[in-house]
Amino acid sequence: MKTPADETEARAIQDELRKSVVLDEPGPAPGSGLVAGVDVAYD
Repeated sequence: MKTPADETEARAIQDELRKSVVLDEPGPAPGSGLVAGVDVAYD
């Protein structure tokens, strides 16, 4: 996927991705899930 050129294009991409989100399936049982994240920035 290409990098959006501006906010309007970024929002259009998000609108397309929104169609792929699954909301009607149960998640993992409480206490059994794992969440991880990484945030990296360079000056």
